[in-house]
Amino acid sequence: MNQATFGGGQQKGLTIAQAQEDPRLTEEGARHTDFELTQPHHFLTCCEQMAVKKKGQAAARGMLVPIRFGMLLQGGHAKRTTFVPSPLVEVVLDLAQHAQRQPTRMYSPGLAITQTAAYLVVLDHETCRIATISDCWGEGSGELGVVLSILFGLDVYSAGFNPLFRYACHSNSGIKPVSFLASCLRPPELEEGAPLVGRIVEFIDEEPIELVHSTLRDDGSIFSRSTVVLQLTRPSLVAPAGSASSPSNSTPSFVLKVQYNTLNYVGHEATVLQKIEERCASIASPEESSLIFNHISLLEKPKSFGLHYSQIKDEDLPVRRDGQDAHQRVLRRKLDLLILRNPTPLPTRVHGHRHSRHPMSDAFYVLDRLFTLLPVLYDLGIHHRDLSLGNILHHRGHLVLVDWDSGIVAPPGELVRCAAEDCGSARFTLDTASSGALFWLLTKRDKAVAERDLADDFESVVYWFFYIVGSFLEFLSPPTWAAWYSMYLTWNHGLPDLAPLYAARLDLWGDIVSDRQERVDLLNAMYRLSPVEGRLLAMLTRKIPDFPMGSVQTTGEMAKMQVKMRKILGPAFQPRP
Repeated sequence: MNQATFGGGQQKGLTIAQAQEDPRLTEEGARHTDFELTQPHHFLTCCEQMAVKKKGQAAARGMLVPIRFGMLLQGGHAKRTTFVPSPLVEVVLDLAQHAQRQPTRMYSPGLAITQTAAYLVVLDHETCRIATISDCWGEGSGELGVVLSILFGLDVYSAGFNPLFRYACHSNSGIKPVSFLASCLRPPELEEGAPLVGRIVEFIDEEPIELVHSTLRDDGSIFSRSTVVLQLTRPSLVAPAGSASSPSNSTPSFVLKVQYNTLNYVGHEATVLQKIEERCASIASPEESSLIFNHISLLEKPKSFGLHYSQIKDEDLPVRRDGQDAHQRVLRRKLDLLILRNPTPLPTRVHGHRHSRHPMSDAFYVLDRLFTLLPVLYDLGIHHRDLSLGNILHHRGHLVLVDWDSGIVAPPGELVRCAAEDCGSARFTLDTASSGALFWLLTKRDKAVAERDLADDFESVVYWFFYIVGSFLEFLSPPTWAAWYSMYLTWNHGLPDLAPLYAARLDLWGDIVSDRQERVDLLNAMYRLSPVEGRLLAMLTRKIPDFPMGSVQTTGEMAKMQVKMRKILGPAFQPRP
């Protein structure tokens, strides 16, 4: 394995590399449907093995500094030719689509040069800054030479990777974090040489890690919330292969969560997890506390950081113009670190795929446990508020509810908003949002966020379960899966505008007007494939959870549905603790 390690050893100077990639997502590039079409991407890298990459091997893996040379066509000649994007535009796109989406990347520099000017670009999770060197081949050549000298002298840290990690470069995986420098968590008052201890674990100065998930791989903006999850892989912190999943004898797993939060939410998830423990200690029964701690991630060690030296100063932030949309303003972000303890070996999403190792029965166990857990949390004033596909995890059917950064712990019985509010907007995961939340988004966005009830949790869980069933059907029965696709219940189907999504969600329920044709088609397709699952889905969606007596009635209805579900699934389904 050809590998170079950074942070401890000597690094060679940067080299220019080229990779053939899919067309950049400009308005022009987005129209391409020929998957054989590629464009060259040039960049500076410290990975010599990545100097030439074939299509399919992402340039982002080894990219430190994207560069682009070109010329701007002018006058009559420009009018007679096809569209030629500016080198500056292409560099910004490479930064946004490749460099800044690398896990643990804090900021990314780039360079564009034309026949008249050079542009140094720095992109981070807040802003895009551009410095212009005019007449770069004449009087400005000295400035360009200095900039080139600096860029060729960068390493992974000065090029924008998070300094709290040690990195390695491999010919296939490119630049990736391989260990976490846990010494950054040491409080100033801790004596030198004293062990760094979390809730139940002692940490070493350099913890080996592996990437689990990064939201920056998704289609969201690099200026939106971003989260990177890495597993601590030191052997004593990892469950052995084939370990059991029951809470009494399973080995926990430990993950490091890296977040770029707005100032309102710095330290928020750590606070919520601490309050959950306090609430359980103060008013929950031992059985309720055991249930909760067996199914959520607990806090081991948190750390919040101030602004990084690379971030733009407050006085230099762009000023919003009169009439400009308030959501277009720059949102300040700070770094949050959390080490979390899962109650099981590393949990994953519940979903099916072509080579799925998770049987559909795992989803039944997770749904059964949600019916038990959510009413208990609600009665204690503990609200997750984002029951999405990525937050309902499991290990062999054992539920693990993660990501409490939109959660809140309120006095029991007190009404709370149906979503977390952040800088004038509300946090929703539209895939599993309740119909009440969607209705507020459609009609009352200028008013206070709607209050929530346990019924919102139940509705989100039903949508989650339909997504899970659909993920198995895509490969087991494409004709049946088509009914899911038409109702926007497939994870790889882009969501429509709010109005059609809201209508599709209402169409799923049997009591809105009458059984809509879309619902009938969906259930009939499921019956033909599997009568058991068909009966279960029909039972879950018989009546939309809008009960006059509120959470008390919802709790009773969920308990009844749990009993019916177990009866439908038969003796083979044995509830787990």
